[in-house]
Amino acid sequence: MIAAAINKYVYITLHETFAQEIIVKYSKMEVVQRPEEVKHPIVREALKLVGVDEHPHLEITSMSDILEGTGLGSSGSFTTALLRALHCLKRNSVSARELAEQACHIELDLLGEPIGKKDQYLAAIGGLTYFTYCPDGQVKYEPLRLSTETLNTLEDN
Repeated sequence: MIAAAINKYVYITLHETFAQEIIVKYSKMEVVQRPEEVKHPIVREALKLVGVDEHPHLEITSMSDILEGTGLGSSGSFTTALLRALHCLKRNSVSARELAEQACHIELDLLGEPIGKKDQYLAAIGGLTYFTYCPDGQVKYEPLRLSTETLNTLEDN
């Protein structure tokens, strides 16, 4: 499968606060004491996966260039961006593949979403990429090498 990332983004900001609580701001706002109390399922599972329970002084805000439900991979992009931000907070070095697999684990395994791995991998890898999805669950990928003329034609259309 060939997939291309577009120039629309999910923005995650993390701010360590003075109060001992977790504040999560998206289309709603939550204020809780522990990750298990967060109602947003992706945020809750990402906090637990990365091990942020020892950082109860945290404000998480998300913004996006696109609305959820558009079919443009907003959920996979959100999960991937949130995981990247949380790993940065913990000073964890995580490869793009590992980031994509963690996002897939949250959405597919933990939350049981009826989706594939395309959006999470594309959000983590970016660019114009050729993906192979193997029967054993492994994902192989490589960037497409296109001439400048072909790339310009694609971008113009």
